[in-house]
Amino acid sequence: MRASRGPQSFQPVFYLLEIKPPEKINTLYVSPGIESLLGCSPEDFKIEVLIERIDKRDRQNVAPLTQLVTEEKELERAYRLRNKEGDVVLLKEYIAVVERSDETFKVAGLLTVVNEREDIKDFILQNIPDLIVLIDRRGFVKFSAGSFKRVLGLSTKEVKGKLFMSRVHPSEREGLLRMINKVYQTPGQEAIYVFRVLDKSCNYSWMEGTIILPKAHESEGIKGAVMRMRKLPDQNDLEWAISKAVNYDPLTGLPNRYLFTENLAEYLNLLKRKGEMAAILVINIYRFREVNATFGMRIGDEILKKVASRLLKTLRTSDLVGRFMADEFCIALLGIKTLTGINVAVEKVKNVFREPFVVDGNQVFLDINIGVSTFPIDGEEVGELIRKAEAALAKSREGGPGTVSYFSESIEEEIRGITTIRNALGEALEKREIVPYYQPVFSLREGKLIGVEALARWESPDLGTLDPARFISVAEDTGLIVDIGYCILNQAVRDISTINGQGIKLSLGVNFSARQFNDDSLPYKVREILEAYRFPPERFIMEITESTAMREPEKTREILLRMRGMGLKLAIDDFGTGYSSMNYLMEFEVDKIKIDKSFVLNMKNNQKAERVVSTIINLTKSIGARSLAEGVENREIFEKLVKLGCDEGQGFYFAKPMSFDKLREYVSERL
Repeated sequence: MRASRGPQSFQPVFYLLEIKPPEKINTLYVSPGIESLLGCSPEDFKIEVLIERIDKRDRQNVAPLTQLVTEEKELERAYRLRNKEGDVVLLKEYIAVVERSDETFKVAGLLTVVNEREDIKDFILQNIPDLIVLIDRRGFVKFSAGSFKRVLGLSTKEVKGKLFMSRVHPSEREGLLRMINKVYQTPGQEAIYVFRVLDKSCNYSWMEGTIILPKAHESEGIKGAVMRMRKLPDQNDLEWAISKAVNYDPLTGLPNRYLFTENLAEYLNLLKRKGEMAAILVINIYRFREVNATFGMRIGDEILKKVASRLLKTLRTSDLVGRFMADEFCIALLGIKTLTGINVAVEKVKNVFREPFVVDGNQVFLDINIGVSTFPIDGEEVGELIRKAEAALAKSREGGPGTVSYFSESIEEEIRGITTIRNALGEALEKREIVPYYQPVFSLREGKLIGVEALARWESPDLGTLDPARFISVAEDTGLIVDIGYCILNQAVRDISTINGQGIKLSLGVNFSARQFNDDSLPYKVREILEAYRFPPERFIMEITESTAMREPEKTREILLRMRGMGLKLAIDDFGTGYSSMNYLMEFEVDKIKIDKSFVLNMKNNQKAERVVSTIINLTKSIGARSLAEGVENREIFEKLVKLGCDEGQGFYFAKPMSFDKLREYVSERL
């Protein structure tokens, strides 16, 4: 057993509970001291966590709160408890029932080692550092607790049942009411608002209010949103509030981009005089939007807070940490003497994300990308260093999650090229320079042309003909990918309907990006285009990547049901590179599985790759679908695929992607 660190190893903890005997306990408020005691944030705290930490020797002697509140108005007790380090500490717990109605109790408590107090209830209520109210949609206070007397000169009785808005400065009432309405519309999500409140002496004090309506407020019988108010510093209140709003990220409390760059500029001047180095790291959380979509914005926000907390605990106090935007943080590692030291520090940052982030019982693993620039090697000005770190970040995204990229001149040249593409892409779409090219698809056993896949190409007068690898990622970043997708869809259906109108029956496969696939209007637009050119739906194949299909499986199933109702076929593209499950493949009723060319190309000299391809082909047969191999580059691969029983193939062995005019010639030569 570890030795105790003594009674002063943590801050006193204040809590406010709503108890409904025999067993229901809701946490309305807990002070930040809980983190130094148990290692959990106030948002994650539940009374069960505290009970589990009570030493086994005392657990049987500590009666449940639901039992105590029905027996006594106020009480105190002592017990041993293991803190977050595993040390055993002796605690005193003071408990007071502050309100009772309809067998529901409001209970305030204090965990501390302070000397006994004569008036436990007053001690607890007067020493809760924040002002707490339960407030309804109209702004009426249903319950109040905290340091109202000390902060505003008001008793809690003077606040309860009153219209709180009457004490808010007139210029801020409407904004506060909007915040309250917002939390009522989005239970579980916090809102923060800075406003002035009138005290007993008719003076206004600046307050920061954090408002949240618990998700389970209806089932738990909680009668209002919880608003926790904290008085801003007495001196220069307005200036401080404005400074905080301008300089700090409201969610994490970290410096924002403006303050971060201001602070960094001062430090770089100092490092320059001392002849020391610095590293600027721009960190992007990989696909953080999916975390919000899966778990909700509230949990996403809590995870971002935990990211900020971990970074601050991991890095030295001399380093700088800031939050630039939703999923992007920036770190300045200062006073580093060698390049090796930078590498070591970067690894420490990566380690922050190796353990899961736990919120409300959900374990969330995060992947990151990091871009790095170094002072003074890559520049001496703050703006230049951050820009180059962001350029390196853009490069690291190409390497997938977990990639760290250090700035180089080649990266800068590549970024300039991407900027050129970004600036020209919108105009290219308007001028119809984005066109479909077609790659023939063959039946491997019959050696017969059975269809084509439409692939986007950019025929630029200045840049030449660009394949998708050069511009699709830029289109996704700018949001133009949806417009490009519909442009390709419309032209491809028009073109192939022209060929099929000559008595030929080719199928048409069209790729749909994740954004386009999740567009609510997609089924209507596809139907409209197919009907406009009288294209048979059963010959149209919607191709989506495995990762797109599995991003939100339930939503995917709903979309596909609507598309299947129109008679369309479904192909899973790049199969083997994602994470599909058999259950979903069967539920999606997949018509075709396209084997990723990375496996197909490696079949020539790699038996493992051949076994993977064979497994996918057999899997495809087992669910009643057809298999299509991409990347059929030579006769040897072609013959292996035929032997393995693959149904279809496409690749340079048959033909390269071609324009529509060349496709017509290609098809006519094979008639």
